Amino acid sequence: MVVFAAPAGRYQITCVTSSDGDPPTLSIGDPPRYDGPRERALTTLARVGLTAAGLLVGGLIAGVVAVRRRTNRSRPQPESNAVAS
Repeated sequence: MVVFAAPAGRYQITCVTSSDGDPPTLSIGDPPRYDGPRERALTTLARVGLTAAGLLVGGLIAGVVAVRRRTNRSRPQPESNAVAS
């Protein structure tokens, strides 16, 4: 048996039989939740928000690293007290 369902997703298929001689029934569960235009828009908005937050955090980390490197370079290096022979 092949069952086709739209939209694509995972469905629960249930087959019920009875001992009374009634024919068996086959039922397919509800479609996936995120199918309508509103859910798609919210999913896209969430993805864009997470991407923007990730880029912002990455930029902040890169800025902190750059500032720390610059301040470490500008500090005077301690001179060695070793005697040259």
